[in-house]
Amino acid sequence: MSMDKEVFPAVNSEQADMIVQRVKQALGPHIAGMLTQYPLNIDFLVRFMRIAQLCQARREEKGLSVKDIASQLKVPQYRLKDIEKNSIGSIKP
Repeated sequence: MSMDKEVFPAVNSEQADMIVQRVKQALGPHIAGMLTQYPLNIDFLVRFMRIAQLCQARREEKGLSVKDIASQLKVPQYRLKDIEKNSIGSIKP
């Protein structure tokens, strides 16, 4: 994996839950409550960041380009790039 990119630490389910709770506490009840009105799920974001990082690391370990993986998965390259950049807002089902 490229060294200039910040690495999101490996977390298990319990740790992810703890991170989510601490983020909600830091935001306070008013802002945390507002988040439920938008398609923004803190739990999903915490878990997604780790999965995205693992996907990119595996691709790089195998010496494959985004183009290679996109071709194999039959997925547009821009979607894979968005995933690897944690651009959740750009990712559409």
